[in-house]
Amino acid sequence: MRATLLSLLLLPMLACTRGSERRAPVPPLRARTEAVRTPPAPQPLLTGETPTQEIIERIEETSEFAGNEAGLTQLVSALFAAIRAEDSARIESLLGPVRARRSPLLLAMTFEGGRTLVPYLVGPNATANSELRVIARRWTAAASFAVTAATGAEIARGERAGAYDPAMRRISAWLREGVRFYRLTLRGADGQVTYSDPWVYAGGRWMFLREPWRFAPESPDRTTVIPTPTAASRIPPRSAR
Repeated sequence: MRATLLSLLLLPMLACTRGSERRAPVPPLRARTEAVRTPPAPQPLLTGETPTQEIIERIEETSEFAGNEAGLTQLVSALFAAIRAEDSARIESLLGPVRARRSPLLLAMTFEGGRTLVPYLVGPNATANSELRVIARRWTAAASFAVTAATGAEIARGERAGAYDPAMRRISAWLREGVRFYRLTLRGADGQVTYSDPWVYAGGRWMFLREPWRFAPESPDRTTVIPTPTAASRIPPRSAR
C-alpha cells in the first residue's frame, strides 16, 4: 500500500523532469542592430536645368561687407572706385544686391510694416539698377562722405536727428526698434552737403531704400501704385539725389 502511494507521488515529478529534457534550449538574447541609412547624394542638375529664383536671391543676400558703419563705408568706397574705373561688371555686382527684396526687408520692419510698407518698396516698385547707377554716379562728385546711423527706436523718439532724414519719422511706427538705418552725408569740394536716402542691413545684405516715407499713412503716393504682390505697375521715378 505504501509503495503504491509513493509511486503515485513520484509520477508527476518524473513527468516534469522528462518534459524539461525534451524542451529545446532557449537561444541567448542578441542585441538587435539596424543598418545606418546613408542619405542619397544630391543629384547633379540635368542639362538645361537652372537653379530656382529663390536660390539665386539667397546667394545674392550674402553681402561681402559687414552690417555696420564700416561695412557700408567699404561698400560705397568700392562702388566709387568701380564707377571711376568704368568697371561695369563690378558696378553691377555691387548694385544688384542692394535692390530691396521682400524676405530680408521684412526683418527690418515690424509685422505691420511688413504688411503695409514693404509691398511698396520691393519687386517692380523697387529702385531699378539703372536708377541706382545714376544716383551712385552723382554721389561720386563728392570729395568725401561719412556714414551715420540710428535705430528704429531712436528715430521714433526723435533722437540722433542729424543721423537720418527727418521724413523717416513718418514711418517710424513701422521700423523695427533694434534695426539700424543708415545715411550717407556727402560733401563736395565746394563744401556743399547732400544726403543719400536710407540704407539698411537685414537678412545678411545691404539694401538701399528710395524715399520710403513716400508711402507713409495717408500719403498721396500710396494711391499711385498697387503693392507688389498684386501688380507690377510703378510710380513715375522722382529726380535722383
